[in-house]
Amino acid sequence: RDPRTGYAIGLLAGGPTDPLQRLEWDFGDGDTEIVDLVALPNSRRIAHTFDNDGEFTVTVRAFDEDSSAEASLVIVVADVSPNAVGEAVYPDAERRALEGQALTLTAAGSTPGNESDPIVSYAWDFGDGEFGEGEVVQHSWANAGSFQVRLTVRDEDGSQASTQITVVVANVAPRIFIETADNQLAVGVRAAFQLVVQDVPADRPPPFIEWDMGDGTELSGANVTHIYRGSGRYPVILQVTDDSGVANNTATDRMHVAVNAPPVPRFTIPPRPVSVSEVAMMDASASTDEDGQIVSFLWDFGD
Repeated sequence: RDPRTGYAIGLLAGGPTDPLQRLEWDFGDGDTEIVDLVALPNSRRIAHTFDNDGEFTVTVRAFDEDSSAEASLVIVVADVSPNAVGEAVYPDAERRALEGQALTLTAAGSTPGNESDPIVSYAWDFGDGEFGEGEVVQHSWANAGSFQVRLTVRDEDGSQASTQITVVVANVAPRIFIETADNQLAVGVRAAFQLVVQDVPADRPPPFIEWDMGDGTELSGANVTHIYRGSGRYPVILQVTDDSGVANNTATDRMHVAVNAPPVPRFTIPPRPVSVSEVAMMDASASTDEDGQIVSFLWDFGD
């Protein structure tokens, strides 16, 4: 038979015709035991635990009152492989990781096949082309998806065992902001708008950037410029989509741009030439401002 390390092995010695006095056992692994058959006549069977694997020559010497005899048997003790147990320590009850954020993985539940043959290494394959070592490790996945994480443990004898767990990595929606110094401007002035995005490195820059300038104009790109041809308050909407392909891969930001139309000056002068030192009456009351109120007038009389 091929007994395993750490299991008891039964050996029978002696015979029914001679009154044996004692048995001396040598188990071949450095352990011995003497059995007094006078005191324990029914103890011809003995149990022994081998702490290591290998071949062991077990020898028993039987002694009667005036003679002895011995017999030997080779016992093959098979190695017991360790047991690999991997576990992901999720941050919440949803039991999912987030892309770009470290997740703790532990092999603390792994056990050696025998206490005398401890586990000496823990190797991790994170399923994304990255690898790690250690009983407890941390890893972050660059992209969302389902990853097969494989743990391989190896004991002191070189025996190994593996296990596999599935880690679901959820997409982190991008966060975006519109940056501009031109939220108040005049008609006909070119305004500049810039995308500011916060997302995991693998999703930057986002592949889909769409601007709705609020006047029927649609633009794309991280940096855009636009000229408003009419006065008013325009809603600017920016929408960004990353390439994860999941439901929460879109982010939106919006702002309003106030576009002011300049006032239109109009004035009248006297209908005839005026004399030197004569007071000339000029009237600018016909001036207009379509989206506000004129608050001051500045005249240059040309003299």
